[in-house]
Amino acid sequence: MEANAMEETQMQINKRKPTPGKMVHKRGHWARKAEYFLAVGGDIVGLGNVWRFPYLCYKNGGGVFLVPYLFFLVTCGVPLFLLETSLGQYTRKSGITCWRKICPLFEGIGSASLIIIAYFNFTYVIILAWAFFYLFYSFSKELPWSSCNNTWNTVYFTATFPYVMLLILLVRGLTLPGAKDGIIFYLYPEPSRLADPEVWMEAGTQVFFSYAVCFGGLTALSSYNKYNNDCYKDCIYLCLMNSGTSFLAGFVVFSTLGFMAYEQGVPIKDVAESEAKAKFVAVMLKEKCCSWKEDCESAERSRRGWMKKTGTQLA
Repeated sequence: MEANAMEETQMQINKRKPTPGKMVHKRGHWARKAEYFLAVGGDIVGLGNVWRFPYLCYKNGGGVFLVPYLFFLVTCGVPLFLLETSLGQYTRKSGITCWRKICPLFEGIGSASLIIIAYFNFTYVIILAWAFFYLFYSFSKELPWSSCNNTWNTVYFTATFPYVMLLILLVRGLTLPGAKDGIIFYLYPEPSRLADPEVWMEAGTQVFFSYAVCFGGLTALSSYNKYNNDCYKDCIYLCLMNSGTSFLAGFVVFSTLGFMAYEQGVPIKDVAESEAKAKFVAVMLKEKCCSWKEDCESAERSRRGWMKKTGTQLA
């Protein structure tokens, strides 16, 4: 009886006509499941997986770091990921308006997520450089992007091309001499580090950071799913893809570090040791792109001479 009553109530709600004078916007949905996977994958997979995770593994005891990482992944990351995606799919609203539909009292959660994103984006100021780049080119007679008529397949490229490059770097790194030592260094466990609370704290931070939970983006993207979409399977597949990318990136980075240690004849620890994570990548670029130091120094002397000569002429 209760089921029949609920069904009749739902039918009455569906038959209700919109209030006169109010425009009802029909929300669209993803044309293919692959588009949703690629869009969410492009949102959650990034520098936190390719750069930060390998660094934290090295810093916090190698393979032992996977223990607290998996703990927080199962107890916090996956459940919150599922809750946020199911919230968007059920309400079919954005990160702020979804709370207005579920519980208006919690609408401040959506606003707080925007504030978090605003502070978080300070670390991505490189986007400002892109803005100036496009601003500069917008003054040209023919806009460079005016002839791009294939926006429908942009997500297919931007979400898959990084994986192609990651696989290429992985194959290349594994074939280099010394790569085996780097991978052993990456996975070698230090059980004593499990007693360090900082290891657990950074593992939890990494899970929240790489899964982009509590930012509202997952809710907005999932709001374009169909109401009866199986969000449970989507959550499992996307979480496996995210954590798998992090683990795979560790092999890419440490196989390269093993090769660098082999070339320089020093322990891997001396190559990878860096408190500033920026140096973790800058060292590789410096040693490989400018391996011929004489050429770099010669180019620098030429540049200084040219600048001095130009300044004299202008004066």
